[in-house]
Amino acid sequence: ASIYFVRGHKEKALALALESMNNLTHGWQKLISYLDDHKICSILTIAHVNFYSFYCIFRGTSSKEMLYDQLLRNKDHAGLAGRERNRILHLAPVDEALKKEIFLLQDQLASAQLNDAQQEQSSSESIRQRLQSLESSFAEQFPEHVSFTEISLDLLTKVLRDEEAIVEYFFSVKEDSLSGSEISLQNLQLDIFVLRKRGGKHQLNFIQIPYGDRIRKQAIDFLDILQDPNGKLRSGEKAQLRSELYRQLLEPVLPLLDGIQTLYLAPDLELHNLPFEILYSGGSGLLQDRFRVCRLSCGRDLLFTGTDFGKASAGFVLGDPDYEAERGEIGPSFSRRAKNHAAVSLIPSGSR
Repeated sequence: ASIYFVRGHKEKALALALESMNNLTHGWQKLISYLDDHKICSILTIAHVNFYSFYCIFRGTSSKEMLYDQLLRNKDHAGLAGRERNRILHLAPVDEALKKEIFLLQDQLASAQLNDAQQEQSSSESIRQRLQSLESSFAEQFPEHVSFTEISLDLLTKVLRDEEAIVEYFFSVKEDSLSGSEISLQNLQLDIFVLRKRGGKHQLNFIQIPYGDRIRKQAIDFLDILQDPNGKLRSGEKAQLRSELYRQLLEPVLPLLDGIQTLYLAPDLELHNLPFEILYSGGSGLLQDRFRVCRLSCGRDLLFTGTDFGKASAGFVLGDPDYEAERGEIGPSFSRRAKNHAAVSLIPSGSR
């Protein structure tokens, strides 16, 4: 597919990319019944790596609607496979004792394989044979004619309400990074999809930011400062990074969110750990002051859970009010610790 694409045969490249992703999806769906994470991870790794180049092909040959549809189907394959297996097992429970024995043998096999000594080979082989037998037994108990969750942009639009929006981030390779069958995971760009509804009809906006690598590094540096015990000494750097990340990640999408009450954020890579809620620049204000913010791994999560997360209320933070306070900061006329004790007394006994 990549070779056809770089040589200008885009229709052939698109057809091969779609066929390949469909085959890989059917592959990991079949392996779910064996409860073998190693086998599933093997094919999920192939699907993950290939999707980077296929996504580039989709972007160069398709509409933004088809591009986002493919992203919903193929982003974070591991999370999707785990969710589907858990859902199916919950609907049709199997022998729990068998599951525990399989997991125990899988751990034993992994431990034995770490030791390359000759005497361990016979032990590993006996564990492997027993494991294969148990996995086959598990597959026999697995529900037949399993139906997997349908995923598409059309279905996602149906569950999304008019006052809700999804902002989805995805780091992708650029077209010039494709070279034959090889791809480079450097020189990335950041693609942002903003999906909302007006009067029952979806509106999808597509934003491309060419310097994805720089944003990834800034996110890593910002998180490093937040976790640094001496982070106070880097307040200037933190303020600059906070402003830059706000300008690049939120400023382009906010004009598209007028009238929105609930905002679903679906980050990617390092952005999953980024506290979007505390990003701001100048007098921009905080995201949580304008929206009810919910986190997703991917927009398709709404197809599994629906959108009824309940009403959000004001946050309540409980901790040591004198944490890292300098000597003399707290005077006798104002004791934050006393106020904290008063707050604790309001919590019902037995609450966690």
